[in-house]
Amino acid sequence: MGVRRQGPLPRRPTPRRRHHRRVHMSTLTKLWTVEDVATFLGVPVATLYQWRHHHTGPKGR
Repeated sequence: MGVRRQGPLPRRPTPRRRHHRRVHMSTLTKLWTVEDVATFLGVPVATLYQWRHHHTGPKGR
């Protein structure tokens, strides 16, 4: 036999919505160039272009 609850189920607290603030470009860090990524990964720039052509390697925008 199952256990019966008495009364309504307790209400869950409503999650608060986070307010997104606008961020000015001056507060953002600089985006990496192809040369920056190549230096960071320790590969030639041409390798990054080959990876992009073959749809492998890190994603780029």
